[in-house]
Amino acid sequence: MITTLDLWRKRQEKPKHQYTKPYDPSPSKHLHLSQAGGCARKETLRLLGYPAEPTPSTMQERWDQGKFWEEFVAALWQAEYGSEIMRQVPLETDYGIGYIDVLRIQTGTRLDDDPVSGYHIIEIKTTTSDKRNWLPDKGYIDQLMLYGHFFGEHHTNVTLELVYFVMDTREILSYPVEMDRERVGVLLSWLHMVQFAVQDKDPLPVQAGYRPNKFPCSWLTAKVPGHCAFYDHCWTESGHVIE
Repeated sequence: MITTLDLWRKRQEKPKHQYTKPYDPSPSKHLHLSQAGGCARKETLRLLGYPAEPTPSTMQERWDQGKFWEEFVAALWQAEYGSEIMRQVPLETDYGIGYIDVLRIQTGTRLDDDPVSGYHIIEIKTTTSDKRNWLPDKGYIDQLMLYGHFFGEHHTNVTLELVYFVMDTREILSYPVEMDRERVGVLLSWLHMVQFAVQDKDPLPVQAGYRPNKFPCSWLTAKVPGHCAFYDHCWTESGHVIE
């Protein structure tokens, strides 16, 4: 299987044009498949229309930078395989929607002239070198496996790849992902749970083990503190859970 790392080694070139399309993190009313397995309360609050805090400018800048490098990685595939590549492919399901960053539709023949086809799904993320020991992120693996599950309902020979562009070292890290049917079952249960909560118009509770000063409720990125946009719907000023 050809991976993004193979293409990167082949080209070893820097982007010549700046990606200027802004990243729009504004919420939609679709359940995001990319959130499956994460904070179910956050997703129900978002879908039920609870007000969220505006995105801080520093976070917006990081998102925009990340999208620039994601476009660069995707362009490696586009340049190599042209018409075999599709970008931002919508994956609509009964639960919600996801978007495949890069989909390669492989066609060709074997040595015995039998036709062979397959599909390669690539999810692109950005990171920094200080986070290398925590890669690959389990949440992104979950996202990719769900994409593989739903896409695989209608297609065969599907392979998955999680790619990181390390922004401070300009490296590419490639992780082939294998389907874990047991884990996919857990993720499908998560989607069911969120779907039913939204239908009942009742946000799910804060999950056991979550703390106001710990991820995913709060975090520290590049020494800059941050917290979930729905933090005030979950925690009081004294750090108690809002039921």
